Formats: sequence, C-alpha cells, structure tokens
Amino acid sequence: MAHPSDRHGYLEVSKLIDGLDPKKIRPIIEGFQQLPNQREKSVYLALLIARWAEGEPQAALAFAQGVGNVSDRKVAVSAAVRSWAEKDANAAKAFALQLPAGQERDRALQSVVSSLAETDPAGALAMLQSLPATGGGRQGFYWPIFSRWASTDPVTAAARATSLPAGSGQDNAVQVVASTWANQDAEAAFAWANGLASGQARDNAVQAVLSAWAGKDPERAAAILPTLSAGQNRDRATGNIARQWAQNDPTAALAWTQQLPAGEGQRVALQSVLSSWSQSEPTAAADYVATLPPGKLQEDAAQAIARQLASADIQVALSWAQKLPAGTTRQNALSPIVGQWSQTDPAAAAAFTLANSSGDTRRNLLENISRQWAQNDPSAALSWAQNLSDPSARSAVLPNII
Repeated sequence: MAHPSDRHGYLEVSKLIDGLDPKKIRPIIEGFQQLPNQREKSVYLALLIARWAEGEPQAALAFAQGVGNVSDRKVAVSAAVRSWAEKDANAAKAFALQLPAGQERDRALQSVVSSLAETDPAGALAMLQSLPATGGGRQGFYWPIFSRWASTDPVTAAARATSLPAGSGQDNAVQVVASTWANQDAEAAFAWANGLASGQARDNAVQAVLSAWAGKDPERAAAILPTLSAGQNRDRATGNIARQWAQNDPTAALAWTQQLPAGEGQRVALQSVLSSWSQSEPTAAADYVATLPPGKLQEDAAQAIARQLASADIQVALSWAQKLPAGTTRQNALSPIVGQWSQTDPAAAAAFTLANSSGDTRRNLLENISRQWAQNDPSAALSWAQNLSDPSARSAVLPNII
C-alpha cells in the first residue's frame, strides 16, 4: 500500500478508489481497516467513505458516524458530507442542520459550504448567510468561499466582501480576497485594498497584498512602502516584505534593510531577514550580527539568531554568543540558548552559567534555569540550589523552586 507521504503512490491509490463502484465500497473498507499504519488507514478510509457517499450518502454517513477513533470520525464525516454536497448541497445541508448544535454540526456545515464554493461561491455565501445564528463564530466559513471567488472574479469578490456586515466575517473575507487577488494582479489588489475605509479590515488587506507581492516581486513591493503612512502598519509591512524577500534572496533583502531609515521599521525588517537567513545559513547570519554596531539593533538581532542556532546545536550557539560584546547584546543571545539547554540538561546549563557569567547576567540566567528545572524535576532543582556556594545566587533561585 502506498504511503500517503508518497505523492505518486497516493495519487495512484486515489485514482483506483475513484474507479470503484460506490455501492461496493463497504467490504473494501473492512479490508483497509486491517492496515497496520494508523495514518495510512485514516487517509484511505476518508477517501473510501467520500467515494461511497457519492452513491449512498446516508449509508456512508451512518458508517462514518460510527468510526471509533474520534479524530478519524471527524475526518470521515467531513469527507462524506463534502462528497454528498458535491451532488446535492441542499440535502447535505439538511442533514447537517439536523445534527445537535455544536462542533460536529459546524464542521458538517463548513464541509457543505466549502464544497459548494468550488462551483458556486455566490451560492455558498447565500447558504452561509441563511444558516441559523450560533453563539460561536463562523469566520472560517468565509475562507473557501472568497478564496475560490477571488481566483475567478476578484472584482466581484472584493465588492461582495466589503458589503458584508462589519465584523470578523468581513475582515476574513477582505483578507482572503486581498491575498488571492495579489497573486494574480498585485497592482490592482493593492489599489483596491489601499482604497478601503480606514480600519482593521483595510490594514489586514494591505498587509496581505504586500506579503503576497513580496513573494513574487519584492523590489516592487518595497517601492510601494513610502506610499503608506508612517507608523505601526508601515513597520509591519516592512517586516513582512523583508521576510518574504529573504526566503528567496537573503543577500538582497539584507542590502535593502541596511538602506532603510533607522527606526522601528528597520529593526523589524532586520529581524525578519535574519530569521529567514538563519534557517538556511545560520553561520553567515550569526557572523553578520557580530559585525553590527553595538546598540538595540544588534541586541535584538542577536536574540533572534541565538534561538535559531540553539535549535540546531547548543554548543555552536554558545561559542558564537561568547564572542559577542559583553553586556546586553551577549545577555540577549545567551538567554534563549541557556533557556533551551535547560530543558534537556539543566545541570550543564547551570554549570556553564556559573563559570561564564557574572552580575545581572548570571542572576537572570540562573533564575530562568531554576524555573525550567523546577518544572521538570523539582527535587533535583532544590538539591542543586541548596548546594550553591554563592549566597546571592542561592537567594535568587530558591523562590523559583520552593
């Protein structure tokens, strides 16, 4: 049996299932239940039930609702409802509405709306708006509707999204239109988003457009930034562009970041670039941080790099951090490294801290270690603290353990 992570094999099995007679699925399901791999069984069970529901939706749903594993049951019911909705959305909706109010009914209704959105997004929106109100939100229902709508008719989708009642539903619809439209025509999407009435929906739409734009043409997206009003939203957009740009060309993204005016926007952008760069070339990114002039920019950058390095190799991260200038920059780097180390070997992290730090840096690091250690092994943490020879260190950590 092909493993679901084997894309070619998965597609081949999917084709075979699609060729089966829906009315002869039940005995085949019994055979699939014998698969030893739980993930394989879950994936193929959903495919089989979906195919079954094409011919016998009620029987398929009855079976799906009886699946023992809760997680598998959720997937199986959603697959059956979605498959039924492709053939008869109103019948599937009626089934979903007769379910008891709660998460199961909301999941079923979302499957119906999502299925209908594939062929009739306007009809799916009308169906969504006809559903009885619930105490919980249905923000997630808007995503498949407006994603599909904007991919085929972004102008109409945009107009419909902005005409929705103000609230989280409208915010979600506007955001998905913005990001989907930007992948097709970023200039037009930005002109629309930037022309919306001031508010959270407009801000999120502009951010979504610029992020998508930066993934395809970061230089053009960067050139748009000066048209935004100075402040938090422009700083946020600067960081999003930098992050997207750095995923494809960290050197160019870094060069652009260095030319930005000093301030919050540049700081956010640099952190975004380093976060992406350190995932592909952690050593090069770390070396660059060490060359920055002392100050808040270097301090924040050091902390961002330290987290990435520590996740790969604690000793390499420590070696790099110790080469940084003494003071806040080094402390900001050591804090996430020692914090991560203390999760797996608190005794070694504590010994390193006692031997390689002093003053406020030592106290802060030891306090963090003691908190983590006390969560995992309070007896060992207490024994360590009581045996510390430095009275000030002992006084600092004991309250975190006792």
